[in-house]
Amino acid sequence: MRRTYKIDYKIQLFNGVVLKRKPMLVKNKTSSISAQIALEDYLKRHVTEFDRLIVNSCKVDTLGNLFSMFGCENPFR
Repeated sequence: MRRTYKIDYKIQLFNGVVLKRKPMLVKNKTSSISAQIALEDYLKRHVTEFDRLIVNSCKVDTLGNLFSMFGCENPFR
């Protein structure tokens, strides 16, 4: 079953600086590991100084899944 995961994370740059980012939703993944890997691949392409992904939490986005069961997107986002 494919789910949406909400990942709270930080980025470490090559020079050692750690950047805090707001949580990101990763959609249509079968597990939390595949969601984290997809996020890391995305960040490697879009953040030039990216060195490492630090995951604080990775949880299933239950509210988003609830609305998708009824065939609509989450209106509160």
